[in-house]
Formats: sequence, C-alpha cells, structure tokens
Amino acid sequence: ALLWPRAVAAGVPVRRVYRLGASCAAIGTSLSLLSSALVATGQLVAVVDVVATRSGSWRGALVASATVAALWPRVTRWPARVLILLAVVAEAASGHAASTPLPMAATASFAVHLTAVGVWVFALLAAVAGSEPVVTTLKRFTRPAVAAAVVVALTGAANTVLELAEPRQLVTTAYGLVVVVKTVAFAAMATLGFLHYRRRRAGADAGGVTRPVRAELAIAVLALVLATVLVGFPNPPRQDAALAEAGGLAGVLDGEDALSLARPAGDLVVALSVVPPEPGPVELRVDVLGLEPGESISAVTVSAASDGAQRISADLQTCGPACFSGPTEVPAAGRWTFTVTVVTADEQFEVTAAAPLPAPPGDEALDEAIAAMEGLSSATVTEELRGAVSREPIVSHYTFEAPGSMRFTVEGGSGLVVIGDTAYRRSEPDAAWEPRPWPGDGFTWPEAYYAGYWARGATAARVLGTAQVDGVATTVLSVARPDVDAWFELYVGEDDGLVRRMVMTADGHLMRQTYGEFNAPVSVEPPISYTSS
Repeated sequence: ALLWPRAVAAGVPVRRVYRLGASCAAIGTSLSLLSSALVATGQLVAVVDVVATRSGSWRGALVASATVAALWPRVTRWPARVLILLAVVAEAASGHAASTPLPMAATASFAVHLTAVGVWVFALLAAVAGSEPVVTTLKRFTRPAVAAAVVVALTGAANTVLELAEPRQLVTTAYGLVVVVKTVAFAAMATLGFLHYRRRRAGADAGGVTRPVRAELAIAVLALVLATVLVGFPNPPRQDAALAEAGGLAGVLDGEDALSLARPAGDLVVALSVVPPEPGPVELRVDVLGLEPGESISAVTVSAASDGAQRISADLQTCGPACFSGPTEVPAAGRWTFTVTVVTADEQFEVTAAAPLPAPPGDEALDEAIAAMEGLSSATVTEELRGAVSREPIVSHYTFEAPGSMRFTVEGGSGLVVIGDTAYRRSEPDAAWEPRPWPGDGFTWPEAYYAGYWARGATAARVLGTAQVDGVATTVLSVARPDVDAWFELYVGEDDGLVRRMVMTADGHLMRQTYGEFNAPVSVEPPISYTSS
C-alpha cells in the first residue's frame, strides 16, 4: 500500500498481490489460534477462550483486518493502508515484544520493523513480477528498498537488545541462534542488493541483473520463515529471566517461617505470602499467575482487618513482572482477613483470604493426615476441575482400592481403569476400552500416593482453623508447593485424621476434591466389555 503508485506504474497486479497477502495472513493467524486452543485444552472450541486473552484478541484483530482486506471488492490505496496498519500493530502487540521490560517501545519498534520488511520484500517482488523491464523497475524501487533495509537493520538491532539480556545469549540460547541466522540472511540480502545495483549501473544485461534479484527474494522468503520460527520460541532470554525473577517464590518460602495462600480472580491466580506469619513486623508478597504477554500490573495493595477490629494496609512495590512485596506491621494476634487489590490496565479485582496470626505450624498435622490416608484400603473421590472461576467444572469420580487399583470416569466423557501395571482407557462412554501398560513399576495406592501429591516440594504448612465438611469436624491446613506454583487447603477430620476435602489453586487449574466411603467394600475390576472379548 505504501508503494502503490510505483507498483501500478511497474505493471504489478497490485490488487491481486494485496488480496493474496491478506488471505495468507488471515488463514495463517486463524490456524495459529486454533493450534493454541488445541494445545492448551485439546478442544478446538476453546479458541473462544484463546481469543479472549490479550494476545489472542490482538491476533483476532489481525484476522479481522486481513479478512476485510482480502474480501474488499475494489480496495483503494488509503483503505489498504489503514487495514495494513491495523494488521501490523496487531501482529506486533501479540508477540514477544509485549513481554519485554519496555513493552510500548518494543511493540512500536517491531511494528516499524514489520513495515520496513514488507516494503523491502515487495520491492523485490515487483522487480520479478512486474510487466516492465527489471532494470526500469529497480530504478523505481531502489530508494524505498534501501531505506527499508536500513530501518530493518536498526529496528532488528533494537529488538534484539530488548529481547536478549546479554550478547553471549546470541550463541548460548536457541532464540539467540535464530537471531544470528536472520542476521546472516540480512547480510546476504544486502550483499545481493548491492551486487545487482552495481550491475545495473554498469549496464549489465537483464539476465545479469535478474539473477541476484531472484536470489535476494529467495533469501527474503527464508528470512520470513525464520521469523515464523522465532515466534515459536515462547520465552526469549530476557523474558525467561523476568519470569524466573517473578517465579522466585520458592526462595522466599523455602526454609522460612511463612504463610502462603492463593485465591482465583477471573482467569488469574493471586497468591499472598506473609513472612513471618505472626504479629509484629512482616513482609507481604503478592504473586499474580496467568498474566498474558503484554499484560501488566500497575498497582497492588493489601489491607487486613482482625476480629479485634484492628486494621492495616500496605502499598506493595514491584519485585518482578508479576510480583509485589513490601513491609508492614501486624499490631496484635487474632484472625486476620486479608484483601488483596490488583489493578491492571484493563480492570481492578480483589481477593480475600483469612488466617490466624500467629498461624500455627502444620507440618505435623500434614504428616499425620498423609499417614492416615495411606492406611486406607479403599476410598472414593468426587472432583470438580475448572480452568477459571467463570468456567463450568469438569466433574469426575474416582474409586480407589489398595494396593494398586483405580477406576476413574468423567461425567459424560472418558473413562480409565488401572490395575497394577495395566490401564484400560476409553475416550467416551460408548467407546471401546483399550488396554495400555501403566508406566514405571505400575500404579500404587495409597502407598506414597498422597505424600507425592501434597508433601513433595511442600512448604509453609499452616493450620488455618476449623470447619465442618458434611457434618464432620475438620482442621483446615494450608500447604504451598512453589515447585509447581500450586497451593492446597486440606480439610482433615479431627477424629480420624482423614482428609475430607482438598482445594487446589494453580494457574488454569482450580480443583476441589471431596473424599468419602473410606474402607468401604469395593472391587475395581477390568472392564466387562474387555474381559468378555
């Protein structure tokens, strides 16, 4: 669209090329959205949830603008420029640039980079596809192509600085190596461009000029493929470093006297840690999980009120892209209800969590609960699993029988029966059962089952209080597993030490399990349809 008059004069079928490019952009981006949904959930219908994310909404805008461009019957120069501008901004905002320490600058730089690449490549395409002699076409396009090449070099260097933390990452990371290969491709294109420029100025024949132009265009196509590969690397090194800094919760909790609780908020998870969990000076830390690339938090505040009417508040400072911390003073012992307020560019939300301060240690109670659960001969579990608070739960039912059998069914969905080293699976209620070997030494329950679930990598075990679960008096324990960014609350029977309920909170994984029918007579057998065959 920027070179429209020159392209028309050169005899390039501008509208055909424009629609072809727009169609490829719309189809390719649509396939990437469907692929994201399939990888994340195994269901193509989840593309609605993908488009609802910040990155997905930008890609949706790209699809929309490219589709309009492809279907517009008599598109002219200025509407074409507007649609291309929308597509370029959407592409720039949906990728890695939005996750750098300077997202606005990086997104703007990448948008200019994309525009310059388009001008350069189109100039080469016009020289090959135009109806006038190649030498004449090159005269028309040399100045904008050279200017575009300079802009590509400058913005490419700027983008690399924003994505890589240090120069050695060019050769020590996969992301950096792809950048190096793209740089080589750029150098080859620039060399070929200078070659056909010299030949044209020296009066070489059309063949002598056309060959390096075609080679330059072929390398340009290769560079575009490499750019697509680069998008496939989810975490450039600088983004990885930022995420590692944000994910330093394990270092905060490990070996520390701490309380850590998590609550869902829309599509996010907000975790609050109090170190130490007792009256007096404390350090508050809030971690937000589930942010999309480019989504940032502008402010986090924590307020709390005790059952004795005391109140505290603190404005936290950033300790990473999704981490905020700060000191405050808890004036007195009591049961404190904390309210965490998180402000993003688009919304503000609050979560609450209550705990006693001081919070009694829960390690001994956790060990006793695991020991009680691992002494069972049978049990049943009803599970509700959500990807986010607003989504409908997936309801499943488990039956366990010692020493190594389990029956699992999803309501209206798949089924699984495991007996020792053999698993029988079916994808839907009416499907045939298929036997498969169970990995390792075979399935075991309850030995080591709950220790691996709740205790491995666990820290900050605390007693939160008491609650009734189906008429049973329970003690509520909180446990954090920073190794997998998951938080558990266990409701442990006061009389028998058996877990009656478990609530797990993790990014995209909100699970509630209800346990019952302990030591009831059950028999988990291979599926009848399989044994009869």
